[in-house]
This record gives sequence, C-alpha cells and structure tokens, in this order.
Amino acid sequence: MTMELIGMPLSPFVKKCELVLREKGLEFSYRQISPLIEREAYLEYSPLGKMPILRDLSADGDFALPDSSAICAYLDAIAPEPPLLPAEPKDRAWVLWLEEYSDRALLELCAGLFRCRFIGPRLMGLPVDEDGAQALLNDTLPLIFTYLEEQLSDGRDYLWHGGYSLADCAVAGQLCMMVLAGEDVDPAAWPKLAAWHERVRKRPAFQDCLAEEQRFFDVWQNSDQFKPADGAAAARQLRMDETDS
Repeated sequence: MTMELIGMPLSPFVKKCELVLREKGLEFSYRQISPLIEREAYLEYSPLGKMPILRDLSADGDFALPDSSAICAYLDAIAPEPPLLPAEPKDRAWVLWLEEYSDRALLELCAGLFRCRFIGPRLMGLPVDEDGAQALLNDTLPLIFTYLEEQLSDGRDYLWHGGYSLADCAVAGQLCMMVLAGEDVDPAAWPKLAAWHERVRKRPAFQDCLAEEQRFFDVWQNSDQFKPADGAAAARQLRMDETDS
C-alpha cells in the first residue's frame, strides 16, 4: 500500500492517524506542511482546510480522506490486523466514545496548555500565559483525569478491556501536547492513568511517533520554516484571538 499522511506531527489528530499507521505496519510517507501557511494544499482535499488528510495512492485513482476519525476507521477496515476498533457493537461504540471524549475534552486541556506556553509566544510574540495554563491545570485537568482514571479502575492495561485500541491512540496522542508543554500525569493523584500512560508510550509505534515529534518540534521552535508571516491571522485561525467570532 502507498499512503501519504498530510499534516504536522504536533497535531494530536495527525498523531492519532500516525499511530494507527505505525501500529498496523503500513508503509506511508509524511508530508509535513502547515495549514496556516499552505492552506490551499489542504483545501485541495478538504473543504475544512484542516489536517490531517490521508491519501491512499494504492486505491483506484487517488483516494483522499480528511478527518482523523474517518481516516482511522478506514485504516482499521483495510488493514484489520491488529484490530483497533472492536467488532462487538457495544465495545466498538465505547471505544468510539472515548475517542470523541479525547478529541473534545482533552483537546481543550492539552492544546490549551500548548497555546499558553508556546503558540502565543511563537506565533504572536506574546508572553507566556501562565495564568491561563494554571487555570487549565487547576480547573479543567482534574475532571478529565478523574474520568480517565475511572476507566482503568478494574485493573485493565488499556482503556478498553479487550486490549489496546483507537481509544488509547486518541488519548495518548492528545497528552503528547501536554507533555511538550511541560506537564505529565501525576502518579500520586492518578496512579492508574500514569501507569497506563507510561505503558502506552513504551510501545514501539509510539516511540517512533515521539522521535518524529521531537525532530519536528526542534525545527518548529528554532526556525521560521513553519512560522506564518502573519502571526495574528494564524492565531485567529486557531481561535486564539478573543475578538474573533
């Protein structure tokens, strides 16, 4: 199979797809471009102009698919081993729910921390918003982490009782942004979640993703290759500007 994943490794949605590709041992190339700079390249395949996009060049013609959830479901269907979505309807629905919870609740926390400490200063020259970061850590994080801790309360190794699944890919992918922002799961407060996080991050596919993430992060921080010319416009696109409706 010839796959192309379009997106930036810092995105938790791109990382979710990358994890699935790597877990399934699928060959793919990585086109790392920013939708803040090369928006037209995204609009070619998605009316939303957002990442990720998967191109399957082995299908009839050029099959391009946007949206991380759709991409992961497609990959699980065309490469069923190892399965990351359960076959049993209730289990499958629960894994999809945890993916959705991650994509919404965890995004607010993890991307929020990254924006406060990196995006604002990097794109707009703003000071680090440590007050905003602490508000997320004090008000948002406990509710989310307590809920995830409860999912592991029966001693299971992964978020679904049947084993490693898309839910783990989604949640751990979001937490990567929190780790880049200088935070981690506190084992004293959430011991089961912390043990799960360490277990997931040791998987070979995850290690490969982390290596690529670190390589990209170093470039992103230290060069202008991925820095938009208009940081304020980029911030509005990321909904960082409070005046942007």
